[in-house]
Amino acid sequence: MAEKISRKVPIQWIQTIKDDGSYEFNPDPNVYSTQKNVPSTNKIDFQSILINNTDPTTPLSSSYATSASFSTTSLFSTTTDTSRDGSLNPRTVAVSVANGTTITGPGTTSPKISTEITIPANTFSTNCIIEMVWMSIRLSGAGGTIQSSVYLSTSSGTLGGNPTVGSTLIATGTNITSTNAIAKCVRELNKQGTSGTVANAATILSSDFSLATSVTLFTINNANALYLQFCVSSTGITDTSCIRNIRITEYKAV
Repeated sequence: MAEKISRKVPIQWIQTIKDDGSYEFNPDPNVYSTQKNVPSTNKIDFQSILINNTDPTTPLSSSYATSASFSTTSLFSTTTDTSRDGSLNPRTVAVSVANGTTITGPGTTSPKISTEITIPANTFSTNCIIEMVWMSIRLSGAGGTIQSSVYLSTSSGTLGGNPTVGSTLIATGTNITSTNAIAKCVRELNKQGTSGTVANAATILSSDFSLATSVTLFTINNANALYLQFCVSSTGITDTSCIRNIRITEYKAV
């Protein structure tokens, strides 16, 4: 005679969406009923807990047992910030991937605007950290040192031209020497109200992990639109260069 045992019979099933979009039903191990004094050789009869002989492991089933309940779990979730309403933290404010305007020379470190990023009014939170990431690229030539810089302006500038009159230098990127072709820079601004602070804007830095001997204070009033002017120049008069891969991210104070 078969041994009599007690066993757990699932009464709740979990529906999972798989990578290929199909569904899979599995018993929830935490929700079950107990059958006592059942011969150990007997199989669990799932139909005994269903009605209309409907198998809950079949996604197309339309009738389920009154004693069974189901929960749906998605393996993926996607959140998109399209309104700039500050609901995400941190959040990407702007991205520019394409090469900016090509700048030739000019033979000095006089900056020329390669890319300008427009920040609409009231985009930035009152108190936040603003991270700027960009790359300077040598397109041709190897005769000079290429230098990048970022200016903050309250009016739009002209691509290929000088930073707008009245704009404020807020960062100077690391140089590309004659033997190199690309440099990535990551800089952070501190915004408290309309007051901005950055590690010495005129100091050549690839990131804020490098040391600076002082800080630069500036006004950043986003009640109106702001313009971040990413500039580049080369001491080689025939060298060409540009800015690309710009990303502006806000970290809001909480």
